[in-house]
Amino acid sequence: MSILDEPTPKRHSNPPSHAPQYKSEATDSKPIGIALMLFGICVALGYFIIYDTSVDSGDSKVNNFGKLNNQSNGITIGMGLAIVGSVLYAGGRIEEKR
Repeated sequence: MSILDEPTPKRHSNPPSHAPQYKSEATDSKPIGIALMLFGICVALGYFIIYDTSVDSGDSKVNNFGKLNNQSNGITIGMGLAIVGSVLYAGGRIEEKR
């Protein structure tokens, strides 16, 4: 019997995983997601409606570029929080259906 006549080893379709298997304790992310969405929307609306970007220059009011930048950053951060909250909420809904 030669080397060429030896049977080839069988290959597994799914190789065994050597990573530790953890049982995940699902946290309910829906309330956290709703809270982040509401907080983010409130922050964005607060910066959009309430934050005043004008300064008094004696005769009239002019827009301050620094304050405009702060307003833009606040709206962006608020919308980012709202998006993260919506992703958490959607993930909680999907996990709930499983």
